[in-house]
Amino acid sequence: MRPALLTLLCFQVANLHAENIDPDLIFDRPEGARGQAEVQIFAGLESRYVSEGRDNLDGAGLVTGTVEAGWEYLSLGAWYANSPDVDYDELQLNAALTKNWGDFEAYVNYTHLRFPLDGEHDNEVGLGAALGGLPAGFVVAVDSYYSFGSSGSFIELTLANEYEINDCLILAPAVVFGMNEGYISDGHNGANHVTLNLAAEYAFTPSFAVTAHAAYNFALNRDVLLPGDLLLGDFFYAGASLRWTF
Repeated sequence: MRPALLTLLCFQVANLHAENIDPDLIFDRPEGARGQAEVQIFAGLESRYVSEGRDNLDGAGLVTGTVEAGWEYLSLGAWYANSPDVDYDELQLNAALTKNWGDFEAYVNYTHLRFPLDGEHDNEVGLGAALGGLPAGFVVAVDSYYSFGSSGSFIELTLANEYEINDCLILAPAVVFGMNEGYISDGHNGANHVTLNLAAEYAFTPSFAVTAHAAYNFALNRDVLLPGDLLLGDFFYAGASLRWTF
């Protein structure tokens, strides 16, 4: 979704959860230049697997690969991750529809998640909206996703901006506030976490770029008596990736 910030905020195809803002998806998600198809491939490394404010693998990293295709308002994506530190892998298959009305953008998506090592799976639906054109170039967004496995939702509010340093380098800071509403079924509901994120992209050519991000997660209202809150905490994490566009 162009402009890039709307992609940063919520219109993720592959790694869906916004507090784990994936730089692969910030700058050039294939929204499909109207009437023109686009395919992107990413290869990345993450220091932690973070979602819903939780360090899901307790300090273990991820190697990730993403393939995305977009045309008009339709986007399709596949994201696969494997940990080099522990026995974990995950596959996400996603389809999204996105629509713009000037500075306002909205989406709806469906995601099928598979966990091959565990033989488990889940299905999620998500929707969200973002509004640009605000003073100083800020964008605000709201994202929500519902898991059929846990019968619960997670909601995220994001404030972000984007700064073009030169023709090759873009910086995109963001702050994300997350709320759990049964998505983490054995964790506390309500205010969950705040994440501060700084992402960057350096484009060597129009079809090849390096992206990176660094973030700090702050837990809110953690209850150590709840199993679902044990991995919710305060921690730093970062990642980097290569992007090819066709």
